[in-house]
Amino acid sequence: MMMRRMSALCVAIFAMVQAVSAADVPDTTMHGVASGETLKIGFETSGKHVLPQTVYLHGGLTRLEFQSANQQGYLLRNGKAVWLIDAKDQRAWPLKYTTSARQYIYDPADPCRDMGFSCERDGAKVIAGRNTTGWRYRHAGSSGPDGSDNGTMWIDDEYGLLLGYHAADMEGRAMDWIVTSVSFDPLPADLFELPKGP
Repeated sequence: MMMRRMSALCVAIFAMVQAVSAADVPDTTMHGVASGETLKIGFETSGKHVLPQTVYLHGGLTRLEFQSANQQGYLLRNGKAVWLIDAKDQRAWPLKYTTSARQYIYDPADPCRDMGFSCERDGAKVIAGRNTTGWRYRHAGSSGPDGSDNGTMWIDDEYGLLLGYHAADMEGRAMDWIVTSVSFDPLPADLFELPKGP
C-alpha cells in the first residue's frame, strides 16, 4: 500500500531535464516545497498536502528527496532510468519513465518548446535570490510541470532551473512548487548511486 502511494507520488512529481543545456548547469541543490490537492502524501493542511523536497542535480543525474509525517524516500534518475528508494529499508524499485512529470531544467529562452506547447512571458521576480522570468501556459493537457494543464512557471534566467510554478491540472486542482534556497556546491558521486540493500 505504502509503495503504491509512493510510486504514484513519484510519477506525478519527478522528471529531470533532457535539454541540451543540462551539461552547462553546475552541481545544484534546491530546497523547496510542493503542495496541492493532487499530492498523495505529505503534511496535510487546509485540505491539501504539503511536501518538503530537496533536489540534487549533477549533469544528467537527479536525486529528489522527500519526507512526510510517516514516509521518507528519494528518487534517482539517470537518463530514462528512474528508481524509487525507500530510505528506511534501502530498497530500490524501478519506475516507469514519463515525459509529463516534472522537469528541473529548461531552455530559459523557450522553456515550453520541449514539452510540445507554447507559452508566453509573464513578468519577472526574484526567487531564492535568483532572477527568474515567468512563463504562462494554457491547454497543455498533462504535459506541463507535474502533469499540469495550465499555469505560470518561473524559470531561472541563468541556468533554466524551475524555481516555482502555480498551476492546475485538467480537473482544476491546484498544484504549486516553490524553491526556498539554491546552492551550487560540488556534489559527491555516491549521492546518485543505488543503495546496495539492507
